[in-house]
Amino acid sequence: MKKQITKKHPEGFIRINISTDGTSEKNKYFSITADLCEDSTFRNSKIHACGCMHDEILAIMPKLKPFVDIHLSTLDGSPMHSVENGFYWLFGAASIQMPYGPTQSAETCFSYLLNHLRISEQEGNEILGKVVNAYIDGKAELVFEELTRENLTKQRDQGVFKAKNLFSKIVDEQKPRWEKEAKEAIALLETL
Repeated sequence: MKKQITKKHPEGFIRINISTDGTSEKNKYFSITADLCEDSTFRNSKIHACGCMHDEILAIMPKLKPFVDIHLSTLDGSPMHSVENGFYWLFGAASIQMPYGPTQSAETCFSYLLNHLRISEQEGNEILGKVVNAYIDGKAELVFEELTRENLTKQRDQGVFKAKNLFSKIVDEQKPRWEKEAKEAIALLETL
């Protein structure tokens, strides 16, 4: 399903593009983007901006917030790569050094985690505490007399394994809420 909404904007006109399509039947997702142009026809006119202009979209149509919140989520409401991306930001928020880990600050990673999972700061802190404890407990399961690089890597990997398993279960617990949000967004789209 696709909808386009054109509205007056201080810099011309904004065309809001809402979609629940994807590249294939198996790969459908929510998308909300916009184009900002000089005239309402969007033909032969200078484009000022385009893409994920979520702040501009919400300034013109605040009722579209449910779509902005689930942008790039699957049609069941799950965020894109919910476990992998969420775990990446969670480990950054915990300041746990990982190969190929985020370079952003812990605060920025925590903010990304909250946005990714669509949760409150309190929920984020609870999840962060539980997963970090699982990481520490997992590392403690492997005790070596000699702390070689190889042994430290094994400990880290065991901690990551335990932490990611717990995080995956936490993500699964979010799915009913995400599905409800997706259904509400689709219902809203049908009224536009």
